[in-house]
Amino acid sequence: MRQSRLAEISRMVRERLGWTGPEFTRSANNWLMTVMASECRDRHVSAVHSFEDCSLRQFQEAKRLGKACIYDMPTCHWKFWESQHRNLCSLYADWIRPQDAVFTLNASPEQKDEELRLADEVLAPSTFVKRTLEEAGAKAVSVCRYGVDAEFWCPAGSGDQETAESARRVAKQPTDKRPRDEEQERLKDEKTKRQPEGGSRSPEAALLATSDSLRVAPALRFIYEGQCSLRKGIPFILEAWEKAGLRNAELMLVGGWQLAVERLKSLPPGVRYIGPVGPERLRELYRQSDAFVFPSFGDGFGLVMLEALASGLHVMASDRSGGPDLAAESGVTVLPAGNEEAWIAALREFRSRREGKTGLSEEWRWERYRRDVFEATKNLIG
Repeated sequence: MRQSRLAEISRMVRERLGWTGPEFTRSANNWLMTVMASECRDRHVSAVHSFEDCSLRQFQEAKRLGKACIYDMPTCHWKFWESQHRNLCSLYADWIRPQDAVFTLNASPEQKDEELRLADEVLAPSTFVKRTLEEAGAKAVSVCRYGVDAEFWCPAGSGDQETAESARRVAKQPTDKRPRDEEQERLKDEKTKRQPEGGSRSPEAALLATSDSLRVAPALRFIYEGQCSLRKGIPFILEAWEKAGLRNAELMLVGGWQLAVERLKSLPPGVRYIGPVGPERLRELYRQSDAFVFPSFGDGFGLVMLEALASGLHVMASDRSGGPDLAAESGVTVLPAGNEEAWIAALREFRSRREGKTGLSEEWRWERYRRDVFEATKNLIG
């Protein structure tokens, strides 16, 4: 691993100060390409493996030296997303921020196209990404599906070892980075209030349940985690949610808000915005939920779906993500992206509770991803 410490410190400071933008990303990518092109000349190197937007120089050098180029494409082809972006900006003009109305790329279209042309093997995380690449003329595309840390992302009550491991992780965090105690207590109170009739309830929980000033826990909870943006389908799912008219149900949005601020101030009934959270708190929120929604209009895969499934949630995913690759798993519903009728029907029909949840099969582990990458590239690396 090679890194310029001074340059990296400078990059971190600029990012904290908000001095970012296309040039910020290009500068980091250019540095990476220069370093990798140099490393490519090592006589022990037989192949170069790099990612979209920062592969051109090392691929050119590899071709000059007769070495293989392995291209990792974590998301759909840029031409596919350009057409989607144009349509979505037209449909949801009053949802987007001014800076998001213009289609931008982290590298020029010419660079992206040349990187793809030079690649001897392209690695895609989903069949959806593979399709968009092949439609753009890519050859030799292999699907290498992502995995999940099932020891961390698991349902509540998975064993004393998991509980102890979780406690150790929290204890290692600085005090100001740990989940707030009051949030944990609120989640515990909501869990108590959601117990079947006749279950034990603490006096504090009973008092909260009768207080007009506090929200009553819903009987059914949906959750989304990720960027709250146009690409992720947040305007679409919020409109579908409002039209579904679910009673005693809640939709939690977890992640950074990248839409018009005015829209955040007027969320539909039953929608609660949480904001970005760390993995410990996200796992707890999953465990307090019943279903995960992922209405993306163009995602490479969606690791959060694996995390949610491993945590015991039912997943509703769009077909423009890794959803179709997960379709064989019990507890997964794949829906057409942007099809309002289908999503409204799925929201209304969902009746599962915790007793109906299932986990994720053993094949969705990072070990399988590593095997897939090796199989796709073994003939290139010598």
